Amino acid sequence: MQRPQAQSEAPAPRGTSSAEREPGEGRGLFAVAKRPAWLHRPINDEGNTIGQLARLIAFGIVVFAILGATVAPWNTVSRVDLPPGSVARATYKAPRTLSYISDVRTQEKRDEVANDDRLKVFKRNTSLIVAQQRQLETDIDKLDEIRRATSPIDDRVRAMQGVVTDLSTDEARQLVQPDSSRWSAMTAAAKNLLAMTMQGDVALEQLARIKDDLATRADSTLSANERAGTVALVRSYVKPNLTEDVEATTRRRDEARAAVAPMRVTVQEGQTIVRDGDIVTRDQREQLEKLGLLQPQVRWSALIGTLGLVALLVALLIGYLYRFARPLWRGSHLLLLGLTLVLPVVAARLTLGIHPTWVYAFPIAATTMLAAILLNLQFATVVALIGAIMLGLLGPQGGSLEFATITFIGGMVGAFIVWQADRIATFLWGGMAVAGTVFAAAICFRLVAGSLDASAVLQIALMALFNGGVTSVLTFGTFTFLGGLFGITTHLQLLELAHPNQPLLYKLAREAPGTYHHSIVVSNLAESAVELVGGDPLFTRVAVLYHDIGKTLRPTFFIENQANRENVHDELDPRQSARIIIDHVNDGVKLAYKARLPEAIVDIIRQHHGTMVLRFFYAKAIEQGDDVREEDFRYPGPKPQTKEAGVIMLADSTEAAVRTAAQTGRLDFTQEPRRNGIAPARKASKLQELVNQVIDERVKTGELDDCNLTLRDIERIKSTFVQVLDGIYHPRIDYPPAPKLRPVDEPIAAVGG
Repeated sequence: MQRPQAQSEAPAPRGTSSAEREPGEGRGLFAVAKRPAWLHRPINDEGNTIGQLARLIAFGIVVFAILGATVAPWNTVSRVDLPPGSVARATYKAPRTLSYISDVRTQEKRDEVANDDRLKVFKRNTSLIVAQQRQLETDIDKLDEIRRATSPIDDRVRAMQGVVTDLSTDEARQLVQPDSSRWSAMTAAAKNLLAMTMQGDVALEQLARIKDDLATRADSTLSANERAGTVALVRSYVKPNLTEDVEATTRRRDEARAAVAPMRVTVQEGQTIVRDGDIVTRDQREQLEKLGLLQPQVRWSALIGTLGLVALLVALLIGYLYRFARPLWRGSHLLLLGLTLVLPVVAARLTLGIHPTWVYAFPIAATTMLAAILLNLQFATVVALIGAIMLGLLGPQGGSLEFATITFIGGMVGAFIVWQADRIATFLWGGMAVAGTVFAAAICFRLVAGSLDASAVLQIALMALFNGGVTSVLTFGTFTFLGGLFGITTHLQLLELAHPNQPLLYKLAREAPGTYHHSIVVSNLAESAVELVGGDPLFTRVAVLYHDIGKTLRPTFFIENQANRENVHDELDPRQSARIIIDHVNDGVKLAYKARLPEAIVDIIRQHHGTMVLRFFYAKAIEQGDDVREEDFRYPGPKPQTKEAGVIMLADSTEAAVRTAAQTGRLDFTQEPRRNGIAPARKASKLQELVNQVIDERVKTGELDDCNLTLRDIERIKSTFVQVLDGIYHPRIDYPPAPKLRPVDEPIAAVGG
């Protein structure tokens, strides 16, 4: 009896229970957690067309509302902000006559009155008066001892200057030269002069004048030189004897301030408040505020224009999604699309007011790069375009071509680099490219405007470096989380999943080596074909490696793992055998969910057999005369929903059929003999016929109806399969036996006689 070829179970029904989706432990840096059930939507689920269109329209309305509310107030509401000291950019006139109490002028008048020095209150320091008189008497005794010394006069002059520090040399000589009687008269006059002066009011601001007037109040009985010496002696001891009474002064100032009545100002209609180019004063700003000229004013034309532009962009987005990206808006990715469009615009609205150059540092390129990694490069272009226009509208003067251009170019350069990132360093290169692009574009715009200098170059460079660094970190730090949340598989995650040390692959290689070898061959076959029809080769290769992991639970029930063993199906009922074969798909789905494999790979496990019938066991059951229902031998589906799934189905079935034919000797690789030394083309071999037969059967039974493969794609797949399988199963050269070796000690014949 012919052994049945091991086959993988068809995808489990869409109503798989939660028990079958038991989560397990992920492995590695890019392991993805199971996404929430509310996000699980088959991408190509047709469903209710009207309901899908309604959801798409609702998505457009929400995006329009958020973008409109974010962008419109920025440029459609005029704000006249003229702080005191700024330069007026226009001439403002009073639109009406207005009389009001001016807080500014009233405050200015009150400050003027309260700051009058005549309001200061002083009190006399009597202790200072006594202290200065005692100090003078003490120093006179010291000077008298110096006068009576026998040292040279110059030494005595210097000694006197050491006692009274501000004495000049001539003044000190006038104190040394008089005799004892005249010295007594001078010191007595000095004591009287100091007492008379300090008994009066000596304020700090009057001190210089009072010292200048000492000569007029000195004893008139003294000679001119004696009066000068007396004044010089007293001058150093005259100090301010009045200190300000702070409490009393403050009380008088408050009383003076309260006595000023509020001032009324009248502005006539048409009166010029401030002219263009004038420095704005506090009084002028108050008049503008009272007249309502500083209140925000809605510019209705700008509002309508901004909302209209946002509406056009959203309409184009909806048209693009409907016409060219239906898998995106039909699936759970619609929310991700909205987030990549809305979040950067809202963030820009909240942060662009920090500084005019912040636009060079704003990492909006991260959203474009995320869209390229998680969705596709085409939609990333749409995200970059809409984000650039929205950011341009947030610029000054109702729009900025510079902001829009820098945003678009930076985002697209980053997206080009990380689109198919297969290593972590790619994100670093992407950030560096964004930084370099932003810097170059900003410098170009500054050159056009003629406003480039060394400080601007340094500032732009720092902002661009910050932009590139934050963009790189944001992209790398969030793409794994978002990919897991929305069931999107990235290239980095696929590369890790393809490593042989992954638990499921290691288990497959150890416990089902035949199936593992089969998966390797099918992965090469499918990868070669899917690239020609516009699919993802890396995803296809990795998905094939896992498509038969369900066979690890019962490996000996599948023909490729039955080396040198009896076929266990010979002893089983056909229905039971079919159930075991079909169950490996359900088993694979359970293992995939437990290992937290991406949803896209789980879908491949479900779909790679579609709704095909196990014809071997079905025919065997009919031969046994049983009451047979075809549904008992049919995989439950669904049919392949993507090009990758369709190619994998064809590669899996074709490889199994060709391997079986090769093992039974039914493949024909013979060629016609050479004629005139020329090798003719190979005959139409059994390989081509077998590949055509397997694929045509899948086409006729409708297994490929839902995966968007065209007839031209089918022909390309056939040609690729034949080329790859021919390289695997073609007959090897039958090498002749090796010639008998010459004994070592046998003499070598002489050459040439």
